[in-house]
Order: sequence, then C-alpha cells, then structure tokens
Amino acid sequence: MEAAPHVDEQTPLSSLVSLTLSKSDQEVSIVGLKTPINITIPFSTSTLSQRELNTSKGLGRCMYWNSSVGQYQDDGCDTVNHNGSVTCQCSHLTSFAVLPFEGCPDGKGLPYGETD
Repeated sequence: MEAAPHVDEQTPLSSLVSLTLSKSDQEVSIVGLKTPINITIPFSTSTLSQRELNTSKGLGRCMYWNSSVGQYQDDGCDTVNHNGSVTCQCSHLTSFAVLPFEGCPDGKGLPYGETD
C-alpha cells in the first residue's frame, strides 16, 4: 500500500490499495464485471476536522484514483460502510482509497452500513 494522493481539499482516510492481474508479465484489464469484486479497506476519521466529521457523518466513500485525469472517481463502485472499514463493491480493478462521504452524487444513494 502507498499513500493516497491528496487532491484539492479531498483528504483520503486510507492508504491507496492497488489491485491488478497479470499474465506473462502483461497487465490484464479487468473492467465491466457483472459480479462485483469486494475490496475491504480500513480507514480512520482521526485526521478530519470537526466540520469534515460532521459533513461525512463518520462515513467513508470508496473511490478509485484515475491517474489519467488526476482525480478520484467512483463510477463502477458501490460503498458499504462497516465499523472502521469500507467494502468497495466494484466492477473493475485499479487503485482504491477511502475518502470522506460528502453527500450523494447524482444517481447515487447514501453509503450504507454502520458508522464508526
């Protein structure tokens, strides 16, 4: 695991977790899976300000790092919160991190599960 990139005012709550598959030293692209892959990532809200903690409600949000555009995105992933961890249910493999929940994007529901 490596440190997750900080972008604008987005403070990752976890390390960056990268998952890839290789065949004969060549990376195999894994996208568009019908059955999502579950990746559980522990996180901590201890670095958040009180305002950020209030906004996030103690929830994490599964995001992946898109290095092509230099930002976090969540398309193809759903988030399930557990006590102190998030399970990313994703249709692709890449580099994932947990960021604070900042409200529901268009077409997405509240991350579900328990909070810290």
